[in-house]
Amino acid sequence: ATYAITATAAPQGPFNLTAISSSSSVILNWVQNSRNEEGFRIERWTRGANFVEIATKGVDGTTHIDQGLSRGTYYYRVRAWNRVGDSGYSNTASVVIP
Repeated sequence: ATYAITATAAPQGPFNLTAISSSSSVILNWVQNSRNEEGFRIERWTRGANFVEIATKGVDGTTHIDQGLSRGTYYYRVRAWNRVGDSGYSNTASVVIP
């Protein structure tokens, strides 16, 4: 079934973002907190750079795997979006790839 979303307000932000390292990958999980999102934007930050959007997920997305990473510390945040605007960001989760 296909559902149309008619948003009249920006969605609420996701929360409880966690990041778990697995070899050269990071597994991200979060709790969605809205019923009017059209998707989620995942951003990553590494030392010496700004947060950069690395992926998007559709409605009800709650997980993402970031692959092909080098050794180092990575920081992630997620926000929901719809036609009206973006939510606030989730908490920032950090992880080390040894």
